[in-house]
Amino acid sequence: MALTFLIVSQLSFAQGSAVLGDEVNEWDIYKDKYGKYLGLKEVRMKMIKLRTVGPDVELIKVTSPEKAPHLALIEYKAGSAGTSKIVHVYRAVIYDLKKQRFVGQAPLRRESADGKKLEAKWSYENGLLTIKDPREGKLEFKL
Repeated sequence: MALTFLIVSQLSFAQGSAVLGDEVNEWDIYKDKYGKYLGLKEVRMKMIKLRTVGPDVELIKVTSPEKAPHLALIEYKAGSAGTSKIVHVYRAVIYDLKKQRFVGQAPLRRESADGKKLEAKWSYENGLLTIKDPREGKLEFKL
């Protein structure tokens, strides 16, 4: 009986993610009266406050840049704004998978209901992540 449990435990562990934080199902959005937070489900105290635009915040996906595979970009819909034209805002939290820490967050894109997109330009060179956004300007993260 103990042997069966040991084998099942090892198999379920082996099927899980090799690195904590590289899959969207490892993350969740938590909220309190001060805002919404992104956190690892397994380490509930490890959270970052999200920059939101409205109440409809949701996780989209987790990706890693080709030039920086040690980073996870946790994409989320930050909400929607506007009255005559609705604009959906998407942002990403930058998480260092090796160091298991948050680096920051930055804009990804804005999409209007008429199909127009305004995208931020992301680049990674020599340990420096640079994001150029038409609305927020230039952001740099030394990694």
